[in-house]
Parts: sequence; C-alpha cells; structure tokens
Amino acid sequence: VAEVATLPIDKAKVMQQNGACGSLFDVLVTSVQQDGVAASWAGITPALLRQCLYSALALALYEPLATLFQRYMRGYLLKLWAGGLSGAIAIFVFNWTEVLKTQAQLAAQTGRSRNLAEIGIRIYRADGIGGFWAGGKHLSEVVADDAISYLNSSQKSENPFFMYIAFNAPHDPRQAPKKYVDMYPTDKIKIPKSFLKEHPLKEEIGSGKGLRDEKLAPFPRTKHAVQVNRREYYAIITHMDYQIGRILEHLDKTDQADNTYIFFTADHGLSVGHHGLLGKQNLYDHSVRVPFVATGPGIEKDKKNNSPIYFQDVMATSLDIAKADKPNHVQFQSLLPMLEGEKKGGLKSVYGTYVHFQKMVVSGHHKLLLFPKAEKALLFDLKDDPEEINDISEKPGSRQIMKRLFHELLDLQKESGDTFELKPIYPELAKK
Repeated sequence: VAEVATLPIDKAKVMQQNGACGSLFDVLVTSVQQDGVAASWAGITPALLRQCLYSALALALYEPLATLFQRYMRGYLLKLWAGGLSGAIAIFVFNWTEVLKTQAQLAAQTGRSRNLAEIGIRIYRADGIGGFWAGGKHLSEVVADDAISYLNSSQKSENPFFMYIAFNAPHDPRQAPKKYVDMYPTDKIKIPKSFLKEHPLKEEIGSGKGLRDEKLAPFPRTKHAVQVNRREYYAIITHMDYQIGRILEHLDKTDQADNTYIFFTADHGLSVGHHGLLGKQNLYDHSVRVPFVATGPGIEKDKKNNSPIYFQDVMATSLDIAKADKPNHVQFQSLLPMLEGEKKGGLKSVYGTYVHFQKMVVSGHHKLLLFPKAEKALLFDLKDDPEEINDISEKPGSRQIMKRLFHELLDLQKESGDTFELKPIYPELAKK
C-alpha cells in the first residue's frame, strides 16, 4: 500500500472518471502518511469499495493502482482468509474493526474463538453484498442469456450457426448463489486420496508459495481449507450446469436440437487439494484431463470411447462438420470418424508441458512425469493408481518402460516445437 503514494497517477483524471476511486486514492495516500496499512482500513468502507471495484480502475484502465490491488491487497487478504471466503471483491469489503468485533461476538456465542474464514463469511453475508455480481446478474447467467438470445436469432435464419460459449466458471473467484453453496455442506466434502499438506517439490515444479493460484489456501494445507475450496468449486460448477441446461432446453424449444452438434469440454482441470496443490499449474491428471462430451447427428447415445485425444481436436472437428478445409498448420485431428463409430482412433501417446518446470508423456496406462529443475522422474501406472499416489520408478522392470516413454517424449517434443533439452538432465533415460 505504501507504494500508492509514489504512483504516477493523474488524480484529476481518476476523479473525473469515478469520484469513488478518487476518494479511495485519498484514503490510501492519507493512510500511508499517517501510520501505514492499519489506518487505511478505517477509511475504506464497503460502499466505497463496491463503487470503485466496478470502475475503470478495477478494470485496469488505470493500471498502476489496479496492479497494486491485485498484488498486495488481494493477494495478502486471500492468504489471510485462506480457503474460507469466495471471491476477491468480497474480501475487500469489510474493515479490520468489523473482523475483531465479529470474532468477539462469535466467541461469546459459542464459547470458542472462530477462525477468520467463518468471520469473513459472517460479515460478508451481513453486509448484504450477495456476491461479486451484486446489482446485476451472475456472469454464468449472463453467458446463458446471451446464448439463448443468439438461438432466438438463429431460429429465423436458414444458414447454419456456430456458437463458442465460454463460461468463466468455475474459475476463481468461485462465488455461486447461496442455494448452490448450501447443497454442499463443508463437513460432507470428501478429501482427495492424494491429499498432502504440501507438495515436497512445489517450488521446483513451478507451483510454489508465490504462485497466485496456490495462495488460495494456507501453507501447510489443511483439510478444512481444502473442503471449503472444493465446496465452492462444486457449487459454481452446479450453478453453471443449470445455466447449460437452460441453453439446451431453449435449443430444443426452438426446434434446433436435432441437427446441432454440441461439444462440452474445458481447457484444464484443477488440483483443489490433490498432491498439496490448489491450482492448474501441474501435469497430474486432475489438472490436465478434462471432460469431453459430444452429442449430435450420427453420434450414438450413452457410448464411451476411452481413446486419448487432445481437447483442441474440437477445432478440427468443427471444421470437418462445416466441410471446411483444415489449414496445414493445424496439428489437431477431427474426431468425427470416431464419434460416428467408424474407428477407435485416438493418439498413441499424449504429450504435456508446463513451461520448463514439468514435462509428461502418457502411453497406454503408463505415465512418465518429469520435474527437470529437481532432476526428478516419476512413473505412474494409471490403471492401478489413477490418483497418481505411488511412484513406481524404482520398481523392477520400470526402467525400461521409462526409457521407452522418455524417447516417445523426445519425439513429441520435436513434433510440437519444444526445444527444451532433457537429455543432459536425464542421461540414463536418454540411453537406448
């Protein structure tokens, strides 16, 4: 917060754009001049922040101050209320005096001191904010409304239509309407079998304490924090699922369902407590395997195909459905032949990389996972160990499997344009 006083911001311009943000700027600077961070909370009211956070500053049009919010206030407070409160904006809206007052009230009522997560939620609800969509609609509902509106337009045309419906959910801040949160009582949420208090190599694999996603729960991880995060995750997924249902119902209502292909997928999964991690930045299956559901003309109902694919294959599939030529630079393949039952198809092996922190290859039921900075190589049997708990790299016979997979990975690196050198780090695996 102290950096606010030295930011190159045109205050007059800020005030012109939004008086509330100009006032907030005054509060922060005055607080720094008085006695630092503690004083700043006395002047920042929920009403002031609610106005400001929907303004140009919150949208990063005035990037220096918005960046400070992101880096200091939001990051620090997310850690402070770790795992207990949905959403960044909700965290901003109450001052420290209210926290202490509520803590005392709860202690008097229950005979024990309540944790900050419970306090934060109590104040959050009492303030009546209702979520980051206060005064409007939840974004998932807005996206569904837009899709329904488009279907009303497409109904009037003889031309084919294409929609890419990109929900923000279930990305954090994971705020869902209360009735969906209440569907998942915290104490009923199951802890993943692969739960760890901390990943032993978190810094070396690029998923350390400084990573934004990993700050969403305290270090070391607690089972309660994981339950709260998973509760919010399930709630916002369920709310989104309801919105998807609205879209599908309207597709049927407008008599466009029978000749429409629908693909449901995601760009990544999430750890949410697996392996001591919270975010997506890893190559364990919970983060890299995604749902892929398809329906449409010629696609058999209730049929499963376990062939490995890349979710980007949906792009090549869309071109195939539209009878459009696939550009030469597109590496992905149409899934239409598999979907129509012509062949099993799929990939012989799957390649994955998280910059240069992690590399992987999956072939059959074996997965080689490399952590180059730690010079570590793990081998998992996904058939016997889908949770990736037991590294079998030291078991008899595993070395040959690892060498085979390593050379498959090298080939896939070359094919994908990945020039990172693995051979010097893993000379034993590089041997033929």
